Amino acid sequence: MAPTRRPWGGYDICHGRHGMTRYRLVVCPPGITAGRRRRLVLWRNWPLWGAALWVGLELFARHETVWKRVYEEVGV
Repeated sequence: MAPTRRPWGGYDICHGRHGMTRYRLVVCPPGITAGRRRRLVLWRNWPLWGAALWVGLELFARHETVWKRVYEEVGV
């Protein structure tokens, strides 16, 4: 089930392996701004975007290394 986002927080229901169901309730403090709420969501989901960033940087580094070798071999 898709997570539900509300101004006060949100809830998420996930069906896992072996018939287990996981419930997650996130409650934000009263008066929190939308920007701070987004930062909290980013902080909570950092393993996902952190892994994607790491893979992207690895691909970029390899791409740069490959082109550097090509330029060296061609003599540019």
